[in-house]
Amino acid sequence: MKKILYTALLTMLAIVLGACTGNQTNTISVADLTDREEDILSLTTSDAFLFDFNIDDTYQEVSFWIEKYESGKLVGKKINDATAPVYGNGSLMFARTQNPDNENQFTFMAGIKTEGDDESDHSSFSSLVTEQRDLEKASITTGKISETLPIKDEMVLASICYTLDEEGATSLSSDFYEDPKSNMDELKDFDVVYLLKGEFK
Repeated sequence: MKKILYTALLTMLAIVLGACTGNQTNTISVADLTDREEDILSLTTSDAFLFDFNIDDTYQEVSFWIEKYESGKLVGKKINDATAPVYGNGSLMFARTQNPDNENQFTFMAGIKTEGDDESDHSSFSSLVTEQRDLEKASITTGKISETLPIKDEMVLASICYTLDEEGATSLSSDFYEDPKSNMDELKDFDVVYLLKGEFK
């Protein structure tokens, strides 16, 4: 099963990179997918986020990782931390697959692919996560950057948020992705939040 998911992840990265046509330099944006690509993702993942970036030679590498928050507080260390060299255009993918037999267990996958044909031009990770809280009845909202953003220091690219409140919750605001440090209070509205973060260096 893991092999299938990895293959799907890398295939989607290759497809998206092939379609990547950014004009603005040193920016990242949500990838524009075809209906077919969206169908493939819906069959292989519970949630998936794909991004295109376009950089000049100011940047040589990118690091990306997942952070977990409970009621607004950072919990534990980073969930994986991958670093890869980058060259010009590229794509980054973040996905979550649910264990159909256990609502509290899922796998996070993330991968990056940049221009070039050899294996050193991509990096990926996969992490099995088991939640201690019972999230079977939780409401889930997802979010991501909503527009093309300039590359800057540490960036939040996507989120998966859980709330046990019976009224549910909305997703994080677009302001959160543009300026996470000034809007961290938004995380307090959720019981559990997973953030995909990236940093170009």
